Amino acid sequence: MPQASGGSITATGYCLVLTVRADVKAPGFGPSCLVHDVLVRGADGELLLRSRHVTHDHVFPA
Repeated sequence: MPQASGGSITATGYCLVLTVRADVKAPGFGPSCLVHDVLVRGADGELLLRSRHVTHDHVFPA
């Protein structure tokens, strides 16, 4: 993970949502998105989330 200014750490992840229902055999695919996090170290060294920005990689119908 790359370090940013002030000792924070930036991380990016990809998320794909699957919807599973008890009465339906196959899962449904939901929206996918990119998740951009800025992490900082707490007093005990634990990583804490400073901010999160989520961007969808598709257009929702109007």
